[in-house]
Amino acid sequence: MGYADKIQDLIQISEDEQKRIKEKVRKATERRKSVLEKVPYGYRFDQGQGMVPDPIPAEYVKFIFEKLEEYTENPPEKLVQAIIDSYQEKYGRLLSHDEAKWKISFTEIKAYLAKELFLRDMVFQLSGQPQTVGTLRKFLLQPLDVANSQRLLADYREMIGVETPLSTWKRRIDRMLDSAYCIGEMTYYSGLDKIPVRVADHHEPIISRELYASVYEKWKKIV
Repeated sequence: MGYADKIQDLIQISEDEQKRIKEKVRKATERRKSVLEKVPYGYRFDQGQGMVPDPIPAEYVKFIFEKLEEYTENPPEKLVQAIIDSYQEKYGRLLSHDEAKWKISFTEIKAYLAKELFLRDMVFQLSGQPQTVGTLRKFLLQPLDVANSQRLLADYREMIGVETPLSTWKRRIDRMLDSAYCIGEMTYYSGLDKIPVRVADHHEPIISRELYASVYEKWKKIV
């Protein structure tokens, strides 16, 4: 065996060593994937900073809480009219607008908002506008006018791909309300009994504590 062959043998990685390295890489990849899967909607994982707000999703988070606050005081006309029509059909009684709006549940408001987000997200992506926080803010201030949601869905699937399911928007809203992650808190579960430990100032908040507390109180009345 020549000198060059001996050097090659010395630098050659053994099969066992290759397997060990591959396993190490696989575990590191799985750990990173696990971390990313735990990052809640509105945030992204930054290798140096941990959880940081993800601009576009974070803007939707703000919109969600602002609308939950607004709709509990001034529900969408569609919901109000549905209550009026229902009462008239069942009881033969015509409710006033004020009577009807206070009969709308927070659950109904959440469902309406999830549907609104489901449609708005698709419209915004199809709009041709720059996908920036600035344009999204302006877009969210505009009334939503979707005459044919089925056509919108077909256009979206043809031009962009698979839409975010309505059920996902519903789960996102419930997680936002349940975990308080939007105000910078994170809950960990320790011990065999999985005791929840809530850590304040864990990461940068997206909304104020005051807004969260106001909406949370309305939500707690139904859970």
